Amino acid sequence: MLIKEIEAICRATKTVRLISPAGGAQWIGNGSALYKLEGMPRMDSETALSVLSIPADKRAQWKCDEDEILPGGLDIAEAIPGEVALAALPLALNLYGMSLLPFATDDRDVAFVDADLFRPVRDIREIRRLWLRHNDAGLPYVAIKEGMLLVGLIAPFMLGAEEAKLLKLYAMQARVDEIIDGVSS
Repeated sequence: MLIKEIEAICRATKTVRLISPAGGAQWIGNGSALYKLEGMPRMDSETALSVLSIPADKRAQWKCDEDEILPGGLDIAEAIPGEVALAALPLALNLYGMSLLPFATDDRDVAFVDADLFRPVRDIREIRRLWLRHNDAGLPYVAIKEGMLLVGLIAPFMLGAEEAKLLKLYAMQARVDEIIDGVSS
């Protein structure tokens, strides 16, 4: 886990979310993404801000939430019933200054994830796998596993109507290009 990368993600929103489940590892992130803290002493919100190199005189400008339970029915179990493996699709969608990476299930459900949210786990040496899960309200989230161990949770970017139209146009153009390439061969 790369703390400096978590710092950059939190810095972008000036938000730190610290989750401290009783008897388990702590989680830290900005609310859109949470990462498991292992091998570190227990932290409170002040310690978390210090670890993330937030100067004491700037902390009043930050939002720092500390809780014992994960928000919105997220589950930190290593495996849960109904989670589905995700596979990377060979493209990226650049939108609103983000590079959104699409991941799909075998059932063709697609989750778009901001590529920057993977930076804290890029040091994982074992095979990183992604799984699509749903919270209590049925909303999707992505579980990042190192081997079989859960190391992160990310909320996917939800495409609005305009973004979905744009994506359909890209798909149509790709099909047209494919047809043209097939005819000219």
